[in-house]
Amino acid sequence: MFRTGLWVTVLSIPAGSSTIHVYYGNTAATYRNDEDMTA
Repeated sequence: MFRTGLWVTVLSIPAGSSTIHVYYGNTAATYRNDEDMTA
């Protein structure tokens, strides 16, 4: 069994459903920062 701890900085999470995707060790994953969608 493996355990992982991680920390993220989230300035705000609106009420309702929210999804946070975490990719680790996937070299095919690309960085995405969409400030317009999170503001």
